[in-house]
Amino acid sequence: MNFLFELSKEHKTLPNSEIRSCLQSEDIEYKIVDSNEDALVIEADISKNKIQRLADRLSMTYFIDQVLFFSSTEKEILKQKAKINPLKKRVRLQLLIKTDLKILVLKKS
Repeated sequence: MNFLFELSKEHKTLPNSEIRSCLQSEDIEYKIVDSNEDALVIEADISKNKIQRLADRLSMTYFIDQVLFFSSTEKEILKQKAKINPLKKRVRLQLLIKTDLKILVLKKS
C-alpha cells in the first residue's frame, strides 16, 4: 500500500527525517515513492495499529493518508480512476499538486 504523509512546513528537512526515524524505530520496511516539501509518499505494508502508533509519535506530520491511486490531473481520467477505487462510501477529492509530485488524496467526507 502507498501512504501519504502531509508534512508541516515548520522546517525544511525535520518532518521528513522524523517520519523516516519513526518508520525505522517501528521496524517498518518501506520504499519512498516520491516526496517534496509538502508530502512524503511511501510504499509499505503497515497495519492499522502501526499507523496509529506512527500518528501518535509524529509531531511534524498533519495527516497520514492511504493513497488509492495515482493519476494525471485531467478531469476525465480522475473520474475514471475514482469510479474504480476501493472506497464505497462517498468521498471528497483533495488534489495536492506541487512541483513534480502530483497526488490525488481521497478522504472520507
